[in-house]
Amino acid sequence: MRCSDEALTVIIELYDAKWSYRRIAAVLNEKGLSTPAGTAPWNGAHVHRLVRTVGARETAAALGKPLVLNRR
Repeated sequence: MRCSDEALTVIIELYDAKWSYRRIAAVLNEKGLSTPAGTAPWNGAHVHRLVRTVGARETAAALGKPLVLNRR
């Protein structure tokens, strides 16, 4: 199962803007985007896990966004 490019783009854009995982999940739910497993709804844990994937790093690089993990 793979996350859609649209969902990953939303995640990276909002993560880069320092949104919380929970707020990002709420936006994904509002947009009607499904989780990689096809289940709903999104939650903060889904987003947290996805930010740490190779797909997220590749999407961040394509968007020219540095993916800084463990930010505070």
